[in-house]
Amino acid sequence: TDSLEDIPVFAIADGTILVHAYASGYGGVIVVRHVIKGIPILALYGHLDPASFLPADATQVKAGNQIGILGDDHSEETDGARKHLHFSLYPDKGDEKIDFRGYVKTEEELTNWLNPLDLY
Repeated sequence: TDSLEDIPVFAIADGTILVHAYASGYGGVIVVRHVIKGIPILALYGHLDPASFLPADATQVKAGNQIGILGDDHSEETDGARKHLHFSLYPDKGDEKIDFRGYVKTEEELTNWLNPLDLY
């Protein structure tokens, strides 16, 4: 994909935006609380262009709404990474704790994350 091409990123389900900010390791990041099949889930969408975020007062998204565009290749928007979407899902335990880790070190830690294919 041409690094100059704008690649839109869409919400996977209806939800509430909890975070839209710059975060170390991601560049632009949006965290949305979704409820899918009755399961409260936090979805992290990373490596986005912060200038493409919805307005700061936007708190709700619908499935399929554009929430941003991918950041430019190897730029501050992607925290120096190649142009790609970092997407992760994990259960919302209601404690407002957001897990910004992009990777885990052990297989056991993966049990805290969700496979998107199991939800659809």
